[in-house]
Amino acid sequence: TEECGGDIWYDRAHNVIFDTLSTTGILGLISYFFLFFASFYILWKNYLANKINFWPAGIFTSLLCAHFIQNLTVFDMVSSYMVFFLSLAFIASFEKEKESPEEIKKPNIFISIFISILFFICFFEFVILPAKSSVLVISTVPRLEIVSSLQTKENSFILVPQATTTNGVLVRKYLTPEKRIQIYQEALTASPLGKYQIREFFAENSIQFFMSDAIGKVSLEEAKKEFDFLVSELEKTIKENPIDFRAHLKLGEVLNLYSQIDKTKTKKAEEVLRKAIELSPKNQQGYWQLAQNMIFQNRFDEAIDLAQRAVNLEPKLEKSHYILIKILKIVGKEDLAKQKLEEAIKINPNWKEDLEKAL
Repeated sequence: TEECGGDIWYDRAHNVIFDTLSTTGILGLISYFFLFFASFYILWKNYLANKINFWPAGIFTSLLCAHFIQNLTVFDMVSSYMVFFLSLAFIASFEKEKESPEEIKKPNIFISIFISILFFICFFEFVILPAKSSVLVISTVPRLEIVSSLQTKENSFILVPQATTTNGVLVRKYLTPEKRIQIYQEALTASPLGKYQIREFFAENSIQFFMSDAIGKVSLEEAKKEFDFLVSELEKTIKENPIDFRAHLKLGEVLNLYSQIDKTKTKKAEEVLRKAIELSPKNQQGYWQLAQNMIFQNRFDEAIDLAQRAVNLEPKLEKSHYILIKILKIVGKEDLAKQKLEEAIKINPNWKEDLEKAL
């Protein structure tokens, strides 16, 4: 809804207080606050005892305050955790009694070699390979470019004209299905880190491609090959995490689109989407996709019922009203569509212009 910013994919509370409460409870929240209070106590106790000057106390107090304030709208990630814990370690060092220096022992050469080898292996595995995978993922995103002469295909790209400029033709460049699958496979085998998000990103990327003007330049065989690959990858995610709502939803969306060129996929899409709703019965997206599937099967009454249930879940969500009105328009119930439009406008008059586009 507008009050929540319209984002429905918040998997964690974007507020450190509520996030800590929901994951560790009240004792965890008290412990979290204790880290800050203890740090402030150590800093200013040592400053007042003239063990440190003002700058360490002032800088690290400001740093911890800034860290907490920024986390009122986000949550900690690896990068912020590193700064936070290093700061705590530095502050804790003020409480350690100074010891007389001991004789420095000569480092063991074999241990040094082992640590160096282990470092490079970990660096390659957890930094280089994920970075390579990320570069491959980004390379699949269609981009805008100006070309001097228009050709429908250029090497591994499909060009879709967008506008004519004084310097040439503005085109959107899509990778061909064959090249896209090749990069998908390379990205997924490069590193297992983030594989679930990568699979979902690739599915969304391909959905946008098949819903664009570029689809007319792709053969049926190429389209089926890419759909089969996407279905296979999303099914792997579901097998590895059977209660992943997002994976079920994305697979159902892919199968819905696939069913437009292969009707045998319609029932499979319905099965997957019903499972998605079972996993998250209060998430409207499952109802939207299943309603679309019902239209594909000419089960119009069920489609209307599903769209209405999505509206009932949260009447303040504009998209649910739009989908309900659109479905009523498609099935020929224009009077009821107008009635639902009036009901929606009463909830929020600002929706009028957008919702009227559904009629």
